Formats: sequence, structure tokens, C-alpha cells
Amino acid sequence: MIDPALRDVVVIGGSAGAGKALQVVLEGLPPGFSATVFVTRHLPPQAGLPRNYVGLTCGPLTCVEAEDGIPFRRGHVYFAPPEHHLLVGREEILLRRGPRENGSRPAVDPMFRSAAANHAGRVVGIVLSGYLDDGTSGLRAVKRCGGLAVVQHPDDADYPDMPGNAIEHTDVDYILPASRIGPLLCELVRQPAPQMQPVPPDIRLEAGMSANAVTTIDNEFRLGQPSEFSCPDCGGVLWRYDGNNGTRFRCHVGHAYSEHSLADAQSSEVDRALWAAFRALREKTRMLHQLADQARERQQIQAAGRYGSFADECGEEAERIRSLLGRSRTRSRPPPSEAASRTW
Repeated sequence: MIDPALRDVVVIGGSAGAGKALQVVLEGLPPGFSATVFVTRHLPPQAGLPRNYVGLTCGPLTCVEAEDGIPFRRGHVYFAPPEHHLLVGREEILLRRGPRENGSRPAVDPMFRSAAANHAGRVVGIVLSGYLDDGTSGLRAVKRCGGLAVVQHPDDADYPDMPGNAIEHTDVDYILPASRIGPLLCELVRQPAPQMQPVPPDIRLEAGMSANAVTTIDNEFRLGQPSEFSCPDCGGVLWRYDGNNGTRFRCHVGHAYSEHSLADAQSSEVDRALWAAFRALREKTRMLHQLADQARERQQIQAAGRYGSFADECGEEAERIRSLLGRSRTRSRPPPSEAASRTW
């Protein structure tokens, strides 16, 4: 059981480039480390999770894949398995195949949020290397509940977006290279946690929605209002939340996005639509050329001319789209935030 008097719940989130940083952090922890560590990294559905977590060693700690319903223990590191959100209950682990958040499952925000809702000031949240800004909203929830926020220095991260966005939008307590995070944790977990205070209603509500793996329109109205945007995952209306955890979006079945992750998902939609249009126009061009050839064989000169003219127009439209695809950055990720380039 977790000691309610200490900062003894550590949640770590990362994405691209986080494996190396995570290994450095965990190897900096001593035997008998008096806290429980939970880790979420973005993983593809087909990823396996070998015993040593894809080559990652955990130093002196016990490293295991999280299992639903098991009680967690100090000195253990629990990793979110592919295609499951890892949620931190009061004394047990919850795994949920709920809707994706920020385009990912597992996602960092649900884990951070659940830890904050259930353990408040006992939580230390850590954001490591990665694209976009998953983890920023969750880290804000940790802070709002009295926990501490630690972020890998952007200059030390292979991909500085996640650390940079967390720094830009959260009152971060520590910004450090990965090599100094482990020793810092050794100090923090010996500190008494602040007195437990009521968890903000929006954090408790969202944590409950993740734990139940479903949501309702009634819940969405309690958090925000319908926006003009549709969900890239299911096409439903996105509700907009403008609160203490920043501007975010969630559809009524539960897919959730930050502004950056929504823009990235919309870019993917535009990219798919443009390629589909290019393919359709190329196929239509070929069909019109076939019709023109058949008309010429039947001595239907006017019809052949019309089909040929339509084919030329479709071909030109297809080339315009191909040119757009070649020079646009519809699928590119946004540049690292301004905060990522600061000197600390």
C-alpha cells in the first residue's frame, strides 16, 4: 500500500526518443526505492513487450508489464502495454481499451490524470522526449492537485516537443537532463506530501470517464460546449473545454485531443483526402481516354473530342493535386514550441 504521507507515486510519460531517457532515469534509482513508478510510452498496436521492455533495463527495480486489477507495490516499475491506457487507481492498476487520447493508446494524459485524481499531492509527474503535447494537460492536472512537475530539458531530448509544450503551458517545478532526474526523485520521494485537498471536479470527472472507458453527452456538457470541429477518429462533434487544463477537445464517445494533436490529426485527414482525390482523378482520366478511343473507333468524332477534353481537364486537376502534395507539409508535425529552444 502507498504511504499517504509521502510523495511516493511517480508517473512518467514519453514518446519518440523517450526510451533512452527513461533508461537513464530508472538506472539512477537505488535499490529499495520507496515509491511506485508508472510508465506510459506511445506504442504501436503490434509492439511486443519483452521481459526487459524492448531492451530497457530498470536498474535495481522490478520492471513489469502492468496487469488490470493488480495491487501496485513500491520499488516496482509498471509499463502500459500496447493498446491499453494505464490508469492509477487508489491501490490497484486499471487497464482500459478506451478511446484514444491525442491519437494514442496508451496515452500519457489519462495516466497522469488518474494519478492526480486518486493520489493528489503524492504524485510526481515526469514528461520526457516526444512529439506534440501528450502529457501537458495531465501534468497540469498533477500540479492542480498538489503534485510536482518534472520535465526533461528540451536540449537533452531527442524530440523536444513534449517537454517544450509541458514547460510552456505548465508551472513546472524542475527542468533537468535525464541524468539528473533519477537523483532528484530519490530526494522527492523522501519529502512529505502536502495535505490532501479536494480534487477539482473536472479532473475527477475526466478520470472517471477514462476508468469507465466510455463517456456520455451529459458529461461533455458538464465540461464544455460543442465546437465547430468533428472528431478525426469517428466523425462525431467535438466538445471544446477551455479550463485550467488548457484548451482541449473530446467527442461524446471519448476520443480526446489537445489543440496540437487535433491539428495533427486534421493534417492526416487532409493528406488522406488529397491522395484519394488524386487517385480518383487519375482513374477517371484513364476511363475518359478509353471512352474517347472507343468513340473514335465508332467514328463518333464529336463524342471522342468531348471525352478527350474531359480527360485532359481531369488530368490537369490530378497534376495540380500532385503538385500540392509534393510541396505542402500537410502531414508534417508542428515545429517544436518556442519554449523548447530556451536556455535554462
